[in-house]
Amino acid sequence: MTDAPDFHDGVPLWRDQRFVLLLSARVISVLGNGFAPVALAFAVLALPGAGAGRLSLVLACQALPQLLFILIGGVTGSARSPSPRSACSSPAPWRRPWAPPARWPAARP
Repeated sequence: MTDAPDFHDGVPLWRDQRFVLLLSARVISVLGNGFAPVALAFAVLALPGAGAGRLSLVLACQALPQLLFILIGGVTGSARSPSPRSACSSPAPWRRPWAPPARWPAARP
């Protein structure tokens, strides 16, 4: 069994700026996603006349579209080729079908 190649050149990961940026972005994203329902609950309950029923309605209105999009995305993702998803998820604007091309093609004679 061979050893895996050493991609980080002996430098600890926490000293690599790209890794630190990725890790901090993921931590902020996960914390934000976790705190959002709590903040929403406090915001709804702070409204005059709001109670547990209104809070349940607001949380259901938030969760149902998310659930539907996850289900629809999973079904269409499993049934179709991955290449259109790869093209749409690319950060390059010329790979997005809804963006105009970076340079319009020359007219053919």
